Amino acid sequence: MIGDRFSKFNRAVFSLYEAAHVMPMASFQDAALNGLKDTLPFDSSMWGSATMTDQGIDIHTLHLHNTSMQMIDDYQKVKHLDHFAHEIARHDQKTISFSADRALVGDFQNFLFKHKHFHGLITQHLQPETRFVQWLSLFRHDAQHLCTDDDVAFLDLLFPHVMQALAISRKIHMTRLADEGRHALWAHAIADRHGFLYYADDVFLGLIAQDYVNSQNDRLPNSVIHAISPQSTKLVGPHTLLATRWEKDFLFLKIRPKVLADQLNEREFTIAKMLSDGLTVKDIADQLHRSPDTIRTQSKTIYKKLGVNKVTQLALLLTQRD
Repeated sequence: MIGDRFSKFNRAVFSLYEAAHVMPMASFQDAALNGLKDTLPFDSSMWGSATMTDQGIDIHTLHLHNTSMQMIDDYQKVKHLDHFAHEIARHDQKTISFSADRALVGDFQNFLFKHKHFHGLITQHLQPETRFVQWLSLFRHDAQHLCTDDDVAFLDLLFPHVMQALAISRKIHMTRLADEGRHALWAHAIADRHGFLYYADDVFLGLIAQDYVNSQNDRLPNSVIHAISPQSTKLVGPHTLLATRWEKDFLFLKIRPKVLADQLNEREFTIAKMLSDGLTVKDIADQLHRSPDTIRTQSKTIYKKLGVNKVTQLALLLTQRD
């Protein structure tokens, strides 16, 4: 029996790390959970990160597996009654099992019955200083399929590998992005909407510190968090340029030192690109519906800002901004 459990654990760990290396980041969590079902059966899952508060959990990121946002909407109404979550929150690292028939409050029990969370497992890792928690909840929809002590022990041992595999998946994704943009000297990071960093290399941390005061290396500076929005995808500091984009709950950031070409506004940059591609002043004027004199004047401004006088020099400087 011990050998069988050891074999199952090894298969689960191998499945996690294999998925981390071969699956796209957006598909990794579902792939990891589907692989886990072979060794630890469950029907639906909730995997995420949050900050623990006196009122319950304040969710940062959330991955739902075989369940809907309606479940989350319903949970928000009863999360203050979730004594299972409160029990596990008293520990830095903990795994527990639960059953709906052990719920202490009727409204919370009704929620569990409604979504068929008859039995389940919850595991977490909590950072005491920040109250930041990463957790995984597995739900069983069969009222007869109880969770055993072996299930609890299995998930407790496996969860560090789950989170390590997730971190590897994100790092591989960021490495690929860095390879694609290596000519522009970008450094990369991933954060959530609260600014908690899930990945950031030393170059990123060093560059962002040049322009933004920050006392916590595991979070973005407050000034950056407050400035970022779906409408504001670039922050220009005295020494750096920070670009951002959202994918679901995650914020992808890249930063690089400012270069000469950053002095160009968008119209000037467009004209500079066209010049570097070999277009004449007349060609550019026709395409942009401007007069040749206007394009000629803007071209002179571009060369003056960049301190060059040849198209070949212009092209080199523009590649640093791309």
